[in-house]
Amino acid sequence: MSLTYHAPTKQFTMPAARLERAALNFIHAIRCVREVAGLPLTKYKRSGPLSDADHAMRGIIDGAKELGVDLGGDWGNEIDVSRES
Repeated sequence: MSLTYHAPTKQFTMPAARLERAALNFIHAIRCVREVAGLPLTKYKRSGPLSDADHAMRGIIDGAKELGVDLGGDWGNEIDVSRES
């Protein structure tokens, strides 16, 4: 499975399964950030200044958005990563 150029629309197309795998990898990365930072894997309320973990998760989310993948939140604390499926 690879990126395919669609000449009539002058756009690239990508199979949904490939984007789904990418989304799962992004979720896994957010889960790892949370585990290292000692944060809950479920959604939680953030308080105080932004931490390095907040910025790392935001970078992952922004990277996903650039590929058109919506992980379900704008900040890492808004996403439940307790299940990776």
